[in-house]
Amino acid sequence: MENLITQSATVGIRDGALRTAAAPHLRQQFIALDDIGAFAALAMRNPDDYRGRTLELVGDVLTPPEVAAQVGAAVGREVPYIQRPIEELRRINERFARGYELLNSGNGSVPDVDIDELRLLHPGLMSFPDWLGRKGSELIRPLLVGM
Repeated sequence: MENLITQSATVGIRDGALRTAAAPHLRQQFIALDDIGAFAALAMRNPDDYRGRTLELVGDVLTPPEVAAQVGAAVGREVPYIQRPIEELRRINERFARGYELLNSGNGSVPDVDIDELRLLHPGLMSFPDWLGRKGSELIRPLLVGM
């Protein structure tokens, strides 16, 4: 989730909009950094329970327009989704462009993750609206000043 606020040249909230090269219909997985830390702490406290296991960590699954709409609702202003053209992204970073081409083609689809099962392991697992309410909107607001 924090990737949205990195202000990188390739993806995130910039100039009052959410900009990525992801197709508008593409459902993307999101996880908060705090939740990654919580799962790491669980594994360290209970090594026998987690040794040899791989967990796909996901707190929410949303399309880019859904992300933009939820951000807008949280900050009280419209935040549109603007799909960055792949060729524009390619001029910035060829590897990122190839990755988005794969995702947008459907050949790089993400696995289904049982978020409810993850919530049983870590009841505080944040959905995107949870993250926006706890910290995300305050991190995003400064990126929208003057827009």
